[in-house]
Amino acid sequence: EEVVVTEKIHGANARFCFTEGRFWAGSKTEWKRHDPSNLWWRALLQYPMFQEFLQENPHLTAYGEVYGSVQNLKYGVPPGEIRLAIFDLWHVKEGRFLDFVWARALLRDAGCFQWVPMLYHGPFDAEYIIALADGKSLIIGADHLREGVVVRPVVERMDDRHGRVQLKIVSNRYLEKG
Repeated sequence: EEVVVTEKIHGANARFCFTEGRFWAGSKTEWKRHDPSNLWWRALLQYPMFQEFLQENPHLTAYGEVYGSVQNLKYGVPPGEIRLAIFDLWHVKEGRFLDFVWARALLRDAGCFQWVPMLYHGPFDAEYIIALADGKSLIIGADHLREGVVVRPVVERMDDRHGRVQLKIVSNRYLEKG
């Protein structure tokens, strides 16, 4: 099966959308009250072009990782600052995640945002992909190893037993430093 492998960034999971005439920002499990000092709102508010993208696409929810002054891996981000990298787009009306290549192209064409680094696009090769998990982060400015990788099919699909087909592999080198 053809897959895409992206860097797993160590930070805080986030989601963003524009609906009901306003922006929404939140963590993986909870929408957050509007507060410019809140981590998720800070991430959204520092990217005006991303806000425009969301307003122009109210049928999409963007998922990403807020990183920098968040966890132990800093990615070269100055103290007190944060960044955001997107890894998924959810189509609200269709009730599905967009295929990776198409979702990434939407944001790139809008010229507005950083996507998580792609490490590999090709046939599934377990040995090769597992080895990718232990590499150096590809985030510009980072001078450390990556947390791991995320593997998913190029064409999104669901498994009746397990749900969304997606695999996260945490770097052994990262776990050893823990």
